[in-house]
Formats: sequence, C-alpha cells, structure tokens
Amino acid sequence: MQQQIRINTFFLFLVKIYYLRVSRKPEIKPVFSFPSKIRELPINKVIKYMKYIKYIKYHFISQRLKTK
Repeated sequence: MQQQIRINTFFLFLVKIYYLRVSRKPEIKPVFSFPSKIRELPINKVIKYMKYIKYIKYHFISQRLKTK
C-alpha cells in the first residue's frame, strides 16, 4: 500500500511538471528534476508511468492547438 501511494504522488508530480511545461508559463523553467523517491521505484513501474506521461503531454498539446 505504501508503495502505491508513493507511486501516485510521483505520478502527480510528473503530471504537474509536464502540465507546466506544456502551458509554457514563463516563470517556470522547464527543468526536469526527479525526486529522490524515483530510486525506490521498480523500473517497470517508472516506465509504465512514463508512457502515461507521453499520452498526457500529447493530450495537452492537442488541446492547446484546438483552442488557438
């Protein structure tokens, strides 16, 4: 259970970073820094979440293109 919570918070962190990058807020530099917790995660779970992130990033970009 503890592992699951840790992964969920890590996932939210990634989503937040990508959301900020895609929304192009000038005050936020698009620097990707991993929390130390990533070292505690099993690598297959990290890869799985990275795939979700790619989808989310694509989704945000397509949303932005539609709004213009």
